[in-house]
Amino acid sequence: MLPGNSIRNKAWIYEVGDALSPLFEDSYIHNYSHWGSGEENIDFDLEAKKLSEKISGLKNYVIFAKSIGSVLALDGINKQALKPTKCMFCDIPLKMILEESIPLKEWLSRADMQIVIIQNSHDPMGTYEELKSYLQPEPKLKIIDVAGDTQSYNDFDLIKRTVADLIG
Repeated sequence: MLPGNSIRNKAWIYEVGDALSPLFEDSYIHNYSHWGSGEENIDFDLEAKKLSEKISGLKNYVIFAKSIGSVLALDGINKQALKPTKCMFCDIPLKMILEESIPLKEWLSRADMQIVIIQNSHDPMGTYEELKSYLQPEPKLKIIDVAGDTQSYNDFDLIKRTVADLIG
């Protein structure tokens, strides 16, 4: 499980972990180094290395991620350092992706697994309609529109049902 960039996401990802724990034999919540160092933003190279080492040897796993964690996951999948069977993302930070010229659309097109995204209708980092238009979904990609105008994703029942449906 990969949270968003801000340390405010730490408590949230543990709540998600509690909600999803009945669905999985085991889980791992990734804590970012910059949360302890006082740095403002994630160090992608450092976190990718830590994550790759942590999951080394795993064969059948699902990635759940929020915001910047989704970008980290898709970068790792693109580089073939991560090989999940399925992914679920909340809050794709489209504005940041466009500003930083991150090739998210290309990464998603090359990803060889089913992916579900939950996006708030009016998320300030990218609305559902903006994300849908940008990604022009493929059959393996499903985007779920959820009422909301923040980057908060606190409907843990919806998250649990969506992950349960994804893993079948």
